[in-house]
Amino acid sequence: MKRKSVICLGAFCLLAGMPLAQPTSATHADSGWVALFNGTTFDGLYTYISGTGKANPANQTTYVIQPESSMVKVSGTPAGFLGTVRQFSHYKVRVQWRWPAGTTATNNAGLLVHIDSVAMLTYTSGNRPRSIEVNMRRDTQYPFSLWSGQNFGPYITTKVTAVPATNTEGQYNPAGVVWTNDPWMSMGRVISGSLQTNPELPIGQWNTGEADLYGDSGTFIINGQIRTKGWDFQNRVNINNPTPRVACTKGSIGLQSESGQIFYRNYEIMELDSVTNVPVHATRGCTNRTATNYNSHAVVDNATCVGGTAVMFNSYSSPDVGARLFLNDPQGSWVQIPSGYSGAELYNLMGRKVWSIRGSNMRMQVPASVETGVLRVRLLP
Repeated sequence: MKRKSVICLGAFCLLAGMPLAQPTSATHADSGWVALFNGTTFDGLYTYISGTGKANPANQTTYVIQPESSMVKVSGTPAGFLGTVRQFSHYKVRVQWRWPAGTTATNNAGLLVHIDSVAMLTYTSGNRPRSIEVNMRRDTQYPFSLWSGQNFGPYITTKVTAVPATNTEGQYNPAGVVWTNDPWMSMGRVISGSLQTNPELPIGQWNTGEADLYGDSGTFIINGQIRTKGWDFQNRVNINNPTPRVACTKGSIGLQSESGQIFYRNYEIMELDSVTNVPVHATRGCTNRTATNYNSHAVVDNATCVGGTAVMFNSYSSPDVGARLFLNDPQGSWVQIPSGYSGAELYNLMGRKVWSIRGSNMRMQVPASVETGVLRVRLLP
């Protein structure tokens, strides 16, 4: 990728020559999302079923395709998971699920990420390999908690309200203390508890879960709410010895069958460049709206624009804010809202809104808690 220059006005920094516009005609696929389940077949997927082992193509008794609704009905028993043949390292994966009528608080399932495809050949757990489980259990504390299975791993470093005693859970708290759970010494789960209202929807409604993995770190989100974060994922080289350990940075992805019927749909992935975190499969082209070769479907600019206004901006000038990239400095940054606009929103390069503010003809400081790095500015009409 062509390196861009950075212009700073005091604490406010902007990127020049990198106009990632948000085109009105760009599609969902243009943004870089690719289906892991195509709605009619299990191409690219396999199953691991307790007592049966790995099946490729996938077992279609536990996992039943319902092509009329492009979803998968999962029996819940026997235990197992529906995994991807490929392994991934830097990516966003998301899936929708709903529980049927009659589901109880103890019904369980999960999204598995960074599945260790080597260790799974010999593991003996009935429903999961060595991996990070993003839990979907129907209990008010649990949805999108992190589990690192006892004796399977991995170690996960996070922040908790207080370091828990052995065999108890840590409560995720971004303002808390750093804690590394050891799945060989405890239950090894990290939950978000009651810090925020549980965003899970009522039984019968579709929830959306997302895991954003950047090698050995990740953020885990349900219905738009960050439930847990973790970093410095590690596995033991020898399961019987605490050291040495190696970074856990990649693996396949799976959907669990565990202890109750569940439905999955819209199972998809956005692969990211491991250096830039720009979506690998996003449509590329000229994103400068004033250029002669402007591509209305392009989400990532490929430095091919011909003609048009020079792309060098600051937040005080142009209403075409889809082309404004803003470098949020951890030391403090500002956003100018011109007259005629009602507010501003900041989005990261993966399209998630990270901050918004209301006001007009004013200069607002971005709070220190907002994600730092390159963000896109959108002014509100």
